[in-house]
Amino acid sequence: AVFDDIEASNLSGADMLIMVQADSTLDYTADELAAIKAWFDEGGKTVWVAADSDYGNDALRQATANSALEYLGSVLRIQAASAEDPVSNGGAPYRVLGISDNVDSEFAHLVSGVERGLFHGPGIIIGYVDGSYVALEETEIPGVSIIMTTSDAGVVVDNTEPSPEVHQAGDEGNFPVMAIETNAETGNVFIATGDAPFGQY
Repeated sequence: AVFDDIEASNLSGADMLIMVQADSTLDYTADELAAIKAWFDEGGKTVWVAADSDYGNDALRQATANSALEYLGSVLRIQAASAEDPVSNGGAPYRVLGISDNVDSEFAHLVSGVERGLFHGPGIIIGYVDGSYVALEETEIPGVSIIMTTSDAGVVVDNTEPSPEVHQAGDEGNFPVMAIETNAETGNVFIATGDAPFGQY
């Protein structure tokens, strides 16, 4: 774990970096992003960028996650919204229990034996291609696959400005809360999640 600024020495010998923001008010610095990109550009690396909902200060994590994804060259983005699920949840609709039913078959092994996973107040994963935002559940993007979604009863919630880029508040369906982007040439992988796997909330 790195609690101070990320430097090249922190990444030496690493194959994967999980970017989690315990403090939503902190942004990644230009030096941190440059160090991460230099390491990532070596190839054969995985970066997992975790975001959050657009509720209160949690929304700050969305912008920071998107700036990191853009800087590092991913087409994945976090929509300016939240996902809730009145059916698959951990006691409240915002405590989404994402389901693995809609996983792209190529990556089914990643969720083998995992029927549901907790996404505590997640954002929704979308794509950004040729200057336009797109819904991953409706648009095929080369190298991009959905891993986990809300149930069919998932709902888009818009807590704070700006408005959602793709969906509208009240839309229902299977919204991606975890997606993966792979590059066969470089061996690099992006993972984007609507919430952190640990230590954020």
